[in-house]
Amino acid sequence: MDVTNRVVVVTGGARGIGRALARKFAKEGAEAVVVADIDGDGAWTVAREIGGMAIKCDVSREDEVADLVDRAQTAPTPASELVADPRRPPLTGSAYGT
Repeated sequence: MDVTNRVVVVTGGARGIGRALARKFAKEGAEAVVVADIDGDGAWTVAREIGGMAIKCDVSREDEVADLVDRAQTAPTPASELVADPRRPPLTGSAYGT
């Protein structure tokens, strides 16, 4: 995936695969990387390391996902890519097609 000059949101970005992806996207020239995770301190640590933006978010909570979307729009340009790597099951239900 070419992320050059794009804003990428990575959920589950505080550790493991999510952290590796956030680092990779920053290295590959993303305009900004938004590191989202239920572990706000961990997200902040990764974001600081890569020059990104941190947002505490529990993707199993609809209100927090809505807030993530709203806050990600404050990046230099609107978010253009979402990489979901949640450690929890994502939202489900009729509103989400499942």
